[in-house]
Amino acid sequence: MNVSSLSNGFVRIERDGNTLLGVATGIPGKSFAIRKLSVGTNLYGWIIRGDSCDRWNTAGVTEHAGSLYVYGPYVEGRPLRDVLTEDQSTALAYLDRLAHALRTAAYNHIAPAHIHGRGILFLDDGGVLFLPEKLVDAIRDQQDEETRRLEFELFNHPDHKDEKNASFTLAVLAHRVLTGSWPYDSDDESELHTMIREESVLDPTLRRPDLRNDVATLIHRCLRMDQVLGVDEWVEVFHDWRDSGVTRPITDEERDHILKDAEQKQRAMKQQLTRRETVRKHWKQAVVVLVIVVIVGTIPATIIRNRLAPRQTAGMSSEEVVQAFYLAPNDLDHELMDDATIEGAGASMIREVTNLFVISRMRMGVEMTTGIVSAAEWDEGGREAIPEDSWLYGVTGVESEPVEIGADDEREYIVRYERWTPDDAGDIEETPEAATAERRSMGVRREDRVRLRLDGDDWVIYEIEHLTQSRLDPPEFE
Repeated sequence: MNVSSLSNGFVRIERDGNTLLGVATGIPGKSFAIRKLSVGTNLYGWIIRGDSCDRWNTAGVTEHAGSLYVYGPYVEGRPLRDVLTEDQSTALAYLDRLAHALRTAAYNHIAPAHIHGRGILFLDDGGVLFLPEKLVDAIRDQQDEETRRLEFELFNHPDHKDEKNASFTLAVLAHRVLTGSWPYDSDDESELHTMIREESVLDPTLRRPDLRNDVATLIHRCLRMDQVLGVDEWVEVFHDWRDSGVTRPITDEERDHILKDAEQKQRAMKQQLTRRETVRKHWKQAVVVLVIVVIVGTIPATIIRNRLAPRQTAGMSSEEVVQAFYLAPNDLDHELMDDATIEGAGASMIREVTNLFVISRMRMGVEMTTGIVSAAEWDEGGREAIPEDSWLYGVTGVESEPVEIGADDEREYIVRYERWTPDDAGDIEETPEAATAERRSMGVRREDRVRLRLDGDDWVIYEIEHLTQSRLDPPEFE
């Protein structure tokens, strides 16, 4: 067997009179990981020429220089990664071919979910080869962080696949070809994903001032996912750009002004991203600090009720006040709970809801999710399985029974309910990722004695006595 190198990651194999194309997997020889590929006739890619699709069947695996190669029929071509540095006209022609191939693949339901810089070959005969997705996934799994960044992470959206991702990818590649730079770029994979999710991207004209405004606007909108183009629309776009050009006349003065503006915006964007990424990486520590602030009473003014304003419970009957207090945790409404009580009644429960309110807002600002499933909504929805990275929190099944005490200005109730918390100690500072399923699913059935009296014209709870408590079966997690 004779093996000779071609483009990055590909070799030409001469074996038993046959010429084959070998694809480097990055998997060491005799590695168990090769079993993931299920090589043979079940592993195949597609060669697309115009509107036709032909299977490219792999024929086996061979070891060379300590690494495993999957091989199949020989074709000559260049991988996607290598064509991006060509001159603008040539590179745009390659993107045009890619959009055409993706359109044909989509029509035939064989389009790749994601685009890999080494998973697509532009063949010398005009065709486009999409390597088998299992093979491309194996290559990506074996790559070091820097190579994976260059060949995958820079132009795939971390949260989308298929047509949405294809639109995003083509916009990224167009930006790279037309401006010479990546719209989203970071050496840190996590920060790169944050940039994409936060849409921290400059208008392409700030990278290339003479770019046509309509071209820049389209790319920018697709990069921010404000607009998603189908691959057939991208075909028309690339045709227009190749026929009409992508630039406009511009003076040196205008160019200098735009580039100066770009520097300022780039610095501001970098500072903002650095702050948000720091919070994202250290959000738990920040939350703990905030919770301490809450506990010692220095809560920001925006969440302190003005004591001169009427209570939220004003005008409610005594039983309505009880119901409002016990259901408020489902909305993390600590202010209503505070309005419903005096003299420290329910203080530990109010403090817990206040802490969780702060945590939820902190996490929402960083991860765009609170991670909390409302117990009321979960109960109303049939108590289905809860997402693995979430907490169940709140109260369900509240029943209140009045107790005769013979006083006009006091009331007493026996309240029965189910309470769901991260754990029975109120340790809600632990992240869902670190907590076990059991610690995220503590449920108890409780019975309380609740005493109220009139405070001016309002019924308020002045004492809560816990009578009984029994453990509930935990909910299911996905």
